[in-house]
Amino acid sequence: DLVLRKVLRNILSKYMALVKCNECGKAVSNVAPTCPNCGNPIQPILIEQTAKMWKGPVLIAWLVLIAGIFLFLTTNEQGKEIVKFAMYLGFFGIVVFKVIIWWNHK
Repeated sequence: DLVLRKVLRNILSKYMALVKCNECGKAVSNVAPTCPNCGNPIQPILIEQTAKMWKGPVLIAWLVLIAGIFLFLTTNEQGKEIVKFAMYLGFFGIVVFKVIIWWNHK
């Protein structure tokens, strides 16, 4: 019986969390329709979803921009044009991918 309770508690803890009641401040399960202490309705927690497939390209764009800035500060005059291009490419990539993430936000 004790083992079954622990197993059920572990399973349910993945799907239930304790939230604070807005009225009385007591801890309440996030799946409870109302607070058992004061009866206040519990608002469901909305989890914002962002397309994970765009996080990698944004990271790469940031790395290109940072590397471009570093190289711009350390390279000679001949290589600065290529480095400027990398910086612009990184900045443009960040802006474009952020707009795509915003557009596809669920």
